Amino acid sequence: YDWVKTAIRYVAFENGMEGIIPRDAELVCSKKYGDCKDMSNLQVALLKSIDIPAYLVWVGTRSIPYTYSDVPLKNTDNHMIAAIQDNNEWIFLDATDPNGIFGLPTEHIQGKQAMVYLDNEHYTLVDIPVISYTVNTIKDTFYLDIQKNNAVVQSTISFAGLLAGNMANQTFYKSVREKEEYAKSFIKQYSNNAILQTNDMNFAPESNQFHLHNTFTLKEYAREVDNELYCNLFLSKHFTNTRISDENRVVPMSFKYNIQHQTTYILSLPQGYHVEYLPENSSYKHEHFNYSIRIEQLANKIVCTQHIATNFPNLLLQKKDFTAWNTFVGKLQKAYKESIILQK
Repeated sequence: YDWVKTAIRYVAFENGMEGIIPRDAELVCSKKYGDCKDMSNLQVALLKSIDIPAYLVWVGTRSIPYTYSDVPLKNTDNHMIAAIQDNNEWIFLDATDPNGIFGLPTEHIQGKQAMVYLDNEHYTLVDIPVISYTVNTIKDTFYLDIQKNNAVVQSTISFAGLLAGNMANQTFYKSVREKEEYAKSFIKQYSNNAILQTNDMNFAPESNQFHLHNTFTLKEYAREVDNELYCNLFLSKHFTNTRISDENRVVPMSFKYNIQHQTTYILSLPQGYHVEYLPENSSYKHEHFNYSIRIEQLANKIVCTQHIATNFPNLLLQKKDFTAWNTFVGKLQKAYKESIILQK
């Protein structure tokens, strides 16, 4: 699996029946490129050559909203992968993702029904799992030091699960210069005034982790009024643009991943200042989504810890949960508007 996804370049080339029938595995191996059918056929051939039973699998990506059980036609699928079984558990192998994680399906086929080819007379239908929020995690830490109303920030962000593979894909073919430009663009989510000083990023597939380290300056981060300094700690504002405003909407809202996100902000108190006001802690809990925010002073530092998790069945927010979701988003928006106040 690792060899095929890295040694064979994915090229979606279709010509006549080649858009339907996989090319010969030996040809794909020699030319070092192929589409999803070709790469899957090569994986199956290589696995069978070492006596590991392997199977071709048809599947429709999440852009196709129906299953083989609903619509048993060719239009139900637009993708092919390979699969093996380990103790009766299916492991799906999609080599079109050069940074895919063994044992995890690619994000665009989560929750889909797949058709596994057993032999010329038999097949079986299998549901591809939705990856748990306990696997798809983000842990980020921001150290903030205020200097003349600017903030010098050191950030470390670790992605795991499908999120790690997604980040690796975004940077996989980039040069050093292009990675620097990517980092500059990345920090603009915190402020349009963010100026990058240093950056480093690396993908560790053996531990399924992608790490992103940035040092940057936020110009005019703190607002000074008389003897008071106002600082908003929330550089990352999650889900704030996902409020459902259409009261007549009946179609579920779709998400790419279920996630668990932990963010820690550590602000060093500027010399000569003390804490005048800290925002209240905040939280909201629902069966499929929740968050908590805790802010406290520890010696000469202010520490804010935020946890957010989503756990949607089949990655869909159903209409019955729209009102609760809007409440969740509204409470987050209110919390994100709160600033700490420091006084000389």
